[in-house]
Amino acid sequence: MSEKPIQLQPLDEHNLELESNVHPADWTNPTPNADYHLVVIGAGTAGLVSAAGAAGLGARVALIERELMGGDCLNVGPCSNTSNTTSRSSSKTISIDR
Repeated sequence: MSEKPIQLQPLDEHNLELESNVHPADWTNPTPNADYHLVVIGAGTAGLVSAAGAAGLGARVALIERELMGGDCLNVGPCSNTSNTTSRSSSKTISIDR
């Protein structure tokens, strides 16, 4: 599998900060342990919550993510679109109700 470069658009100061937080340039993968209680594939919302919850209960957890921590929803997908749509709808409602 060829690794594609991460493309956050637009490449402004906010997305550069996001990329540095979710995919640090100086990151090196740790040496894996011999065994884990849980291996989570994907660091989207469900993966992060599952890994954090299990680790909080004392489990040895491996979290595997190929691209950006937080998944598509946080970084490029539906959550940001939903919040933008909700904000626009709210502003229309507020201006109409004045």
